[in-house]
Amino acid sequence: MMPVIAQHILELLLWITVACYAGATVFFVFHSSFDRKKLAGAGWILTICGLLIHAIAILFRWNLVGHGPYRTIHEILVCDSAFIVGAFVLAGLQVERLRASGVVVLPLTLIMMGLGMLAPQAGAYLSPSLKSPWLVVHVLFAKMTVGCIVVATGMATGLLLRKIKSGRIARLVGLFPENQSIVDLCQKLFQVAFIFASLMIIVGAIWANDAWGRYWGWDPIEIWSLIVWVLYAFILHVRLSWRLNESVYAWFVVAAFVVSVVAFFLVPFGAESIHSQYFE
Repeated sequence: MMPVIAQHILELLLWITVACYAGATVFFVFHSSFDRKKLAGAGWILTICGLLIHAIAILFRWNLVGHGPYRTIHEILVCDSAFIVGAFVLAGLQVERLRASGVVVLPLTLIMMGLGMLAPQAGAYLSPSLKSPWLVVHVLFAKMTVGCIVVATGMATGLLLRKIKSGRIARLVGLFPENQSIVDLCQKLFQVAFIFASLMIIVGAIWANDAWGRYWGWDPIEIWSLIVWVLYAFILHVRLSWRLNESVYAWFVVAAFVVSVVAFFLVPFGAESIHSQYFE
């Protein structure tokens, strides 16, 4: 049970984070309409400020409840949204024009944070198997995988919207890099996501052996993690081996996002699984 004052501080930090992301979204939307660099700059600054406060909130809760953000729906969604923004910021630091994708990435982040904040925020009991450092590393790689995929999806969405030739959406996607640059950046993000997903599965197997005495058991969550891994590998392969149309490749990215949402957010809470006992 968290102290009341600590709960209020945590809620304040999260609401400040939401305000920063919402304000950044507004600035990015106006930037897409009026093409003013100052608006994009303001949105970028608010995004970074929000991410810093977001990280403080996660670490503050970690210290209060005594475990990482992987036990409850609230913890998982709030933390995953931070990794998404973190991946977006890293991509934006590498390629300035990618910051325009904030108009897609940040609303998705706000939805995820909103769902997380609506969930019960009380701490949960931590069984001995959940105190393993292998679990912390396993979850970390999973969250980094999600962050990379969401940012890649934001960029791929911009590429698909290029078919609209007039109006505000056309002005928005005109702020994105060229199609080939988007495809190349998506491919790099998928390469990183594939590595993270591979490490997630390997470390998860080590933790599973500690917790249940076996490395792999064809549990629904394990099966879906393998599906995600195979799909990422397939997308990397077809990009390198086939001459895919840029739009077709973008649809592959969107499909990978949908499968990832099912694997990381729906299956853990909906399927009967040995993992389900660890989610509340």
